[in-house]
Amino acid sequence: MENNDRYSEYAKMPEAGISPVEAYRIAEHRGLDPIACMAMVKVVYGLSIAELKDVSIKAYNPEDSLYAMQGRLASELKEYIDSLDEDGNEVDAD
Repeated sequence: MENNDRYSEYAKMPEAGISPVEAYRIAEHRGLDPIACMAMVKVVYGLSIAELKDVSIKAYNPEDSLYAMQGRLASELKEYIDSLDEDGNEVDAD
């Protein structure tokens, strides 16, 4: 079975105004696993891998995005690195 046939029930979602995130959630609710949901979104919406990653993040947390998550991670990583001494050891805050 071709991917286009496999996801034919989702093919009209874009023209119906359903976003990739909403389509992902619908597919998951219908029993597709996360990888199959991403495959469906890629086939139906023609998204890149980076866009798919962002869709999957937003499907679980609508307030989030890949860029917001990366920004928080970078900020937390910088804070941690700044807490290390010159030899890379954690400095006791007390």
